[in-house]
Amino acid sequence: MIVRYLAPLLAFVAGVCLLQLQTALPPVWPAGLAALTGAVLGWRDPRRRTFWLTLVAICLGLGWAGMQAGARLAGQLPAALEGKVITVPGHIVGLPQASAHGWRFTFATDSPALPRRIQVSWYGKPPPLAPGQRWQLSLRLKRVHGAVNPGGPDLEAWMLQQDIGATATVRAGTRLPGHAPAAAIDRLRALLAERIRHALGPAPQAGVIVALTVGEQSGIALNGYIKVVN
Repeated sequence: MIVRYLAPLLAFVAGVCLLQLQTALPPVWPAGLAALTGAVLGWRDPRRRTFWLTLVAICLGLGWAGMQAGARLAGQLPAALEGKVITVPGHIVGLPQASAHGWRFTFATDSPALPRRIQVSWYGKPPPLAPGQRWQLSLRLKRVHGAVNPGGPDLEAWMLQQDIGATATVRAGTRLPGHAPAAAIDRLRALLAERIRHALGPAPQAGVIVALTVGEQSGIALNGYIKVVN
């Protein structure tokens, strides 16, 4: 009985994995047509129903993964907007992180003409930034790209996973009233992180404890040494 239900589930996962092996994104309709055909054959052939349901699950997994990938790729910044400065309202998603020359954060835009999420760098000393804050930002937009070095991180793949469709630098910004309700959890994470840093002060393990508690890793340096971000 368990195998009867487990096989289609594993087959769905296999269909999702099958898409990852493709060199180009295939159209979705052949997988949908194959799933419909398998469902009809499974209904007409009860003795081999498990086989046909497994085939249907593979096709559904392939088609679902293809639809998700297509939606993510469709949300990338259009080439015509590369390098343009556009003013757009939105709110901060996640916890802003300090960088060597300013701050970096994910910005959820309210404009249907732009990607839903943009990774923003605000150089210099911007006003205090916090999760959920609403801003109207003038952004110089860039398409997502990154160098893929052997053994190094794949920036483009990571941004695709995070549904980030562009990068940008802030040219000017105006704080808007209120906070985004969708960022309530991120605001709680920021509050917990701040209280932990305040309680531990300059303790070297502060960055690790914050990372383990709320998933905020800016207090841990890439070279393995710990840094404290106040």
